[in-house]
Amino acid sequence: MRLAEQAAGSGHFLMLSHGGRFLNPLVRSERRRLRDCEDFVDPGVLALARDELAPRFQRRELARGVYFPVPLRRALAGGAAFEDAVHRFFYDLIVIDLEQRWWWRGSQVAARTRDFLIEHLRWEEEIGRWLFEYKVHDGWFDKSYLEAQMTPLRAVRIEETVPDDSEDAAILLLQTGRRVAADLDSFHLDEEERLFVDGEGVGEVLVGDGERFRLLKTADERLGSILVAGDRRRLRWPNGARSAASRG
Repeated sequence: MRLAEQAAGSGHFLMLSHGGRFLNPLVRSERRRLRDCEDFVDPGVLALARDELAPRFQRRELARGVYFPVPLRRALAGGAAFEDAVHRFFYDLIVIDLEQRWWWRGSQVAARTRDFLIEHLRWEEEIGRWLFEYKVHDGWFDKSYLEAQMTPLRAVRIEETVPDDSEDAAILLLQTGRRVAADLDSFHLDEEERLFVDGEGVGEVLVGDGERFRLLKTADERLGSILVAGDRRRLRWPNGARSAASRG
C-alpha cells in the first residue's frame, strides 16, 4: 500500500490482475477485492516493487503510467532483461491537452477510439483521475488512467426539467451522445471564464459554448447564480475574477 502511494505521487500506478480486472490497491473498493489475491502479498512481487520499480520511479527513469509487477516479475524470473521486460508490462497514459485533444505516444488518438473510450469513462475520486474500463470479452476487462490537463468531457446540451417532474433535474448530453445527470450545485467558471459542471460518476464536464452563453445570460446582477431547471443555482468564480467581472 505504501509503495503504491509513493508511486502514485510521481504519476506511476501499480495494478494487479484479479478476477478478470485490473485493480489498484489505492482504491478502497479495489483493495477489498484484492484481499484474496495471493499476488497482492507475494514477497517476490513486493520486493520487485520496492527494490526495482520504486527507486526508478523516484529518479524519474521510468515514464509516468500504469505498471504491472506480477507479469514483470515472471518475465524477469524467466531471464528477461529488466529494461526490455518493463516496457512490455506497462501502459502509457493517454494525454488530454487544454484543447481537449487526445494524444498517445505523441500522436493524436483517432476520433473513433476517443469516442469509444469516452463511453467507458469515469472519475475515480480517491486518486483524482479519469479512467476508462471496458469489457474485452467474458471474464476480462481492460483499464487505464488518463493524464488530463483539461476534462476530456464536454456537454453539448443540458436537458432541463422542473425538479418536481424528474429525479434528475438536468441531464448533460456529452459530445458522444452519452447522457449523465448533472450536479446542479457544482456550476463554476475558471480563469478563462469557461463554464464547468460535475456529471454523475464522470467528474468535471466542460459546458459547450452555446449552452454556456445561454446559462450566463440568466446570471443575476451579482453574478452569483444562474437559472437552471427552474431554479437559481450558485455560480462559483475563481478567486478575484467575480469582482473584476462585476466592475466590467
